[in-house]
Amino acid sequence: MRVGQGRRAAPPSAQRRATMRMSMPGTEDGTAHGQTTHAVMPSATAAERVTTSAAIVSEPLRRCPLTSNLDCLPVKLEARHDQGMDMADQLARAAGDGDVAEVAHLLGAGAEVDAPTTAGRTALDLAVQAGHVGTVRVLLAAGADLRQWAGEYGELTPLCLAAMYGHTAVVEVLLDAGAPTGAQGRMGSVPLVLAATSTEQGHPQTVDVLLRHGVDINGVMKDRTPLEWAACFGQVPMVHQLLARGATPTAKALSEARAGAKRSPKAAEKYALIIDALEAADIED
Repeated sequence: MRVGQGRRAAPPSAQRRATMRMSMPGTEDGTAHGQTTHAVMPSATAAERVTTSAAIVSEPLRRCPLTSNLDCLPVKLEARHDQGMDMADQLARAAGDGDVAEVAHLLGAGAEVDAPTTAGRTALDLAVQAGHVGTVRVLLAAGADLRQWAGEYGELTPLCLAAMYGHTAVVEVLLDAGAPTGAQGRMGSVPLVLAATSTEQGHPQTVDVLLRHGVDINGVMKDRTPLEWAACFGQVPMVHQLLARGATPTAKALSEARAGAKRSPKAAEKYALIIDALEAADIED
């Protein structure tokens, strides 16, 4: 997403991507992950003890009591790791991975559908961001809140997040479930604007789905309609798409295109195409 003049500005709701903040618990015996644990197997030979120690060091985030069956060690390590995780974290991880069966299992075991993880995100938030439509359906059926905050900084909603990433199938499921379509989230984001302008070409299929569900094609976000944003960014195909679907060609959209041509001489040709398209329409002052 692009903000400001000179570079392609995005609607102010754009996420600045950063590394996910996930904390990992220590082991049940009190050792921190990454430390070496020393144990002796009563019946193991010296060679087996060396092999076992190497396996532990190579799996610093996965610990379990030593067992004489070395072939089962990785499996037991993974199981021990899961047992140490909070149920909300397990649900969110499964949702982010698109593991529908595990999500259903955890919900059936008592996991709260909208419980935040240690990083502050929910299962629906992560499933929507990853575009896992099947998982989204399961979470919604379990009562996940369509209006909850979403995104890494909690500034969006599930529908805005799906629209921004162009996850068209997820957008449709959320709309069918009754997700609001107007300005929403902490930044007053408009899903149609995000779908139209989040990338160089926007997400045309997502835009069509939103419009098919009755979203206001002239909905305003930060004093601009989707058409005005697209004209500002020099998005020729999106401008044509929005005009064809009934967007109001405004004097402001024309002004945005002319300003873009002056601001970016190298992009003057595409802005000229937008100006031509707008001038061919009935401009409203």
